[in-house]
Amino acid sequence: MRALSKGPEPQDLTDARESKSDWSSLYSSQKNSIRQQIVADQNAICAFCEGPVSETIDVDHFHPQQGHSRCINGKKPDDGNWSLTWSNLVGTCDGPHIAPEATGCNRRKKNDDLCDRLFDPYQFPTDALVVVHRDGSLRVTCPSMDPSFTEEFLNHLALREKRASFIAEIETFASTSTVDELLDLVGERRSTPFFESTFRSLFGT
Repeated sequence: MRALSKGPEPQDLTDARESKSDWSSLYSSQKNSIRQQIVADQNAICAFCEGPVSETIDVDHFHPQQGHSRCINGKKPDDGNWSLTWSNLVGTCDGPHIAPEATGCNRRKKNDDLCDRLFDPYQFPTDALVVVHRDGSLRVTCPSMDPSFTEEFLNHLALREKRASFIAEIETFASTSTVDELLDLVGERRSTPFFESTFRSLFGT
C-alpha cells in the first residue's frame, strides 16, 4: 500500500447525489466517468495491493455503503451517504469471486468495515513504512496503528508470487543495464508506479 491523493470530485457523482441513493442506481455512463477519474487519480494501480488495473477497475467503498451510518471508529460520511461519498470510493483490482481463489482485493475485502485494521490509502499514516522482501512477502511498520491485518490482507500466496516475480524481473534487468538505463527505469516508474513499494524496497527510491 501507499498514500494516494484524490483529484476533484467528478461532476457525474455530484449530479448523481441529487437524484440517486446508492452506487447501484447510477447509470453506466456515470459509473464509467467516475471510474476514469479514479484510474487517473491512482495512476492505474490498485489502492491496496498496488497491482496494475484497467479502466474496468472495481470501485470499492472503503467504508461499506450498506447499513452503516458511521464507521467502526465513529466517523460519519460528509453527506450522510457512504455509497456516494467521493472520499470513500477507491479503485481496486478484481479477481476470481470464489474462495480460496478469490485474490482480487475488492473480493477479499468483501463488505466488511475494516477501517480499524486496514489502512485507508487516502488517509495513509505518515509514520507507516512498507517493506517488501525478495520472496514477495510484505511487512509494515507503523507506530500509530497495528499493521498486522494490513500485512495479512496483502500477503496471500498469489500476491506474494506476483511481487516475487516482479522483483526477479527488475533484478535481471538491473544486472545487465547501465546506470543511465537504470535511471531511465526509475523515471518511467514515476508515471506507471505499480508495485511501487516493492520497487522502493529494492532501490530505496
